[in-house]
Amino acid sequence: MNKLLSFAMVSAICTSAAMPISAAETNPAKASIVLSNFAKEAVAVPVKPGWFVANKMEQNGTYLLQILPPGGSAKDPKVLINVVSYAGLKTTARAFAKKEQSRAPHLVKPGKMEFKFIEQSTPNDVIFQLTLTGNPKLPDQFEVHRVLVGKDGLHRIIYHVEPATQTPERITEMIDLVKGVKLVESVKEAPAGASK
Repeated sequence: MNKLLSFAMVSAICTSAAMPISAAETNPAKASIVLSNFAKEAVAVPVKPGWFVANKMEQNGTYLLQILPPGGSAKDPKVLINVVSYAGLKTTARAFAKKEQSRAPHLVKPGKMEFKFIEQSTPNDVIFQLTLTGNPKLPDQFEVHRVLVGKDGLHRIIYHVEPATQTPERITEMIDLVKGVKLVESVKEAPAGASK
């Protein structure tokens, strides 16, 4: 079992059969990392200089992009941003979050899961936090999630940190980052041999 709750929640797409995503880029000028595998939209994640893509996967229309800070380790991440996009998923962000709220505690037994909505002013853009403590197989951890519904499907941004106890300033920084995620026009790669 992976030690991160956010990995457990998306484990169905992260199998050994998963394939690399074709289009993920770091854009230092805009200080963002972009996941652009959809026809109409891309997910742009604002990051500080030095953050990098540690892993990219696609399976059955679900895409995962893992972003680490400078010096971060994919084998033992203490800080991590996951972008999970579900192509064609037909639900609201609020309904998706409530489903996660009901199933998350079952993933962490024994242990304690705290779920708290931060923002849910529209049904298609929701922010919530998860805190996990007391599970001997998982480290204590804190996560801020944003769920967005776009033209091509549902997108979930997860900012993960360890330990579970974080300062109010750090929590505000995490919330600000997920709030800064934008759905932008998809950037398509030029066909092989095409001029730029």
